[in-house]
Amino acid sequence: MPLINKPSDPEIVREIIALLKAELPDAADTIKAVVRHGHVTLKGEVEWDYQRRRAADTALRASGVTGLTNEIEIKPKV
Repeated sequence: MPLINKPSDPEIVREIIALLKAELPDAADTIKAVVRHGHVTLKGEVEWDYQRRRAADTALRASGVTGLTNEIEIKPKV
């Protein structure tokens, strides 16, 4: 049964970007969210594992998200 007023994929992406900028201001620019039918795939690179985990937790809070795949890579700075 479809949800009434379910956000579109572009609306979900916009909300995730806003949430990431609030939660992870230093890493938000290195993370990309792709949404298909409510399923989010996070891509990009962060310096620390906690940023990778927090990005996933943050994306799951966006309305309309039905699932998540976290493909963010950890690339420590030398």
